[in-house]
Amino acid sequence: MVVIKGKRQKEMRDKGKMITQDQFLAECDDLGVILFHKLKELASEKRHHDELIPRTESFSYYVTRKAMRFCLLNVWPNVICILKDNIKPDNGFAPDVIATFWEVVSKMGELPNRFKAMKQPSFAISDITEDEINRFVSVFKRLIDSLQ
Repeated sequence: MVVIKGKRQKEMRDKGKMITQDQFLAECDDLGVILFHKLKELASEKRHHDELIPRTESFSYYVTRKAMRFCLLNVWPNVICILKDNIKPDNGFAPDVIATFWEVVSKMGELPNRFKAMKQPSFAISDITEDEINRFVSVFKRLIDSLQ
């Protein structure tokens, strides 16, 4: 299944069919709009050549360290997915900040019941509050700031 999706995304990318910000925001609920704008603002600060890049149905948050570029988040209109394998000391993040990040994330929405078993933690944006979005963005910003 993943191969088919990847192939579809490549075809869509080749045809220039990436989602626009307006299309994306039209599909979001109020909390999704808030989260997207906060991530966009954070990316615009360009701490580590941060970019919020459109995909066919989502946006991906990328940072660059030295010559390595990697994705930290995928944001769909209703879901956010954290790429756990990219958030590690080997990629230049401070271990204590990583621990704080995961502590905050693990308590969001429905994650407390299943966080440890998840390879890529994801949660429905509708399951979290605006305060949780603010905490998430704050701790995500600290995570990016710790990148060396």
